[in-house]
Amino acid sequence: MTRRPTVQLLALAALGVSSVVVHLSAREGGSQGADAVQKVAERTDKTLGNERTYMGPDTCIRCHTNGLGTVSSDPAIAALFPATGLVNDSWCLLDEVKTWATADKHSQAYTSLLNARSKRMGEIMGVKEIHRDRRCLACHTAYPVDDMPLDLQPGAEDSVEVLVAESISEDRKLTLGVTCEGCHGFAGDSQDGKKKGWYVAHATKEPWRFEEMKTKQDRNGFFDVRSSAAKAANCLSCHLGDAREGRVVTHEMYAAGHPPLPGFELRSFLNQMPKHWREFHEKGDSVRNEFVKRTKLDYDDADLHETKDLLIGSVVAVRENYRLSLDLAEMSRSEASLGGLPAKAEWPELSQFDCFACHHDLKDQGWRQERRGGVPGRPLLREWPSLLADVALEVVGEPRLSEHAKAVDATLADQPFGDTETFIATTRKTVGDLDAAVRVLEGTKFTKSVGEKVLRVLADRAVNGFYDYDSARNLLWAFQHVRAEALPEPSPQIEGELEKLSAMFVMDLKAGRTVQQRLPGAVQGREVQEVDLTKTLPPIADFDPAKFRASFKVIAEALPAAK
Repeated sequence: MTRRPTVQLLALAALGVSSVVVHLSAREGGSQGADAVQKVAERTDKTLGNERTYMGPDTCIRCHTNGLGTVSSDPAIAALFPATGLVNDSWCLLDEVKTWATADKHSQAYTSLLNARSKRMGEIMGVKEIHRDRRCLACHTAYPVDDMPLDLQPGAEDSVEVLVAESISEDRKLTLGVTCEGCHGFAGDSQDGKKKGWYVAHATKEPWRFEEMKTKQDRNGFFDVRSSAAKAANCLSCHLGDAREGRVVTHEMYAAGHPPLPGFELRSFLNQMPKHWREFHEKGDSVRNEFVKRTKLDYDDADLHETKDLLIGSVVAVRENYRLSLDLAEMSRSEASLGGLPAKAEWPELSQFDCFACHHDLKDQGWRQERRGGVPGRPLLREWPSLLADVALEVVGEPRLSEHAKAVDATLADQPFGDTETFIATTRKTVGDLDAAVRVLEGTKFTKSVGEKVLRVLADRAVNGFYDYDSARNLLWAFQHVRAEALPEPSPQIEGELEKLSAMFVMDLKAGRTVQQRLPGAVQGREVQEVDLTKTLPPIADFDPAKFRASFKVIAEALPAAK
């Protein structure tokens, strides 16, 4: 029968890392089953043997526990992660695994597929074991879905439901969720050896630390984790979606019970992971000075680095929002599948549109009738990505995003969900313009005076706009971050109103209920945080833009006047 190739990972004796062999083979099922596997494999966008390999978290654990003995007092977690010891020169923390394993929900991404809500989703969608559905695993694990052995019955190759083989359901590469390589890129060499991974190269200071990120990405497949735009795009591939990677939460999934994806704001998401890294200004003086000297980095401690992250991330978010819709619309016209998965793109994909255009209580004189225009009854694309991006572009003097939004919205107003060809042409131009705007923002220095301007623009938008829950929360998150950098001196008046505003929202992204969940193959359960819709949904329904605007009016009046 046809088999997916065996992946032989490099043995690194100098680092004490033993060789790892992962057999990626289809389940035995006769020639018809083999043909089905092959047909699905052929639909991927990658050429087997040329892509770098996924090594899994065990290779990273060896160095990134810092000899702490255990990463947690929880024996179920501690048993998973053996300790090691390294010298810390203050560049990185070297105990990243401790934070990721005990406090970061990315390590729990796979466990959420095992809970009662996910099982119920599977029943509704007709998927017998949803934790083996590649459409879910595309985001809920770092394991590349096109490398997962498939479990197909003869004739099932065109089925929406394509499960991975039960044989990998206990593989730690899968069950430990979104691991290091989900954010940093696959670390192993390609199977043919022509493309080098970053695992060997990054283990030594020279020359790795001082090389350009583009060199690391092109030569070793290491994702850019310094550029604000690259960081945001990487996060958004799951937290918003990426059709080319098969990462799309569809309307069908939401209808079956998938929790709503919260509006994304880069700095809030990074800080709440929580951070398992040192920001550049937190590194030791000697290594930081050495880096600046050798790379000629234009760096000033006084600049507002989180503000820059936030605003660039916001423009990337709206660009990726348009790009996702554009990709879905274009792919729906062809036989292309989602990132090589069996599901074919549909357009209109209702999950791309404002949910509450349809799903809200009808009220006389309701606030939704006063917000941004359009033809009544014609849903527009989701709103939250546009607000902060519009602020960012105004601050640096770029054309207002609202003009682009109006052009795209106009294509959707001509008829229900618009004319697909017109939508594609208009949206493609908007994506290109936003690409250019990101480059302008990346070259902008965000000084304290720029930060103060950002605060005034944010407050003005809050006072004069009608926003949905996610847009308003993003605006509040942004204001809090920028204020902490640009106006760190406490103001009782501003603090009091920010406290009132925070009470309107679920500000903690990890808020939920604590449960025990046992991973397949584990002896005992571990404590995980699950989404609790009884806590996250009521604030959305109860959100009152009038109260939001009133509090921000007080804040706007307390801000320093423009100089």
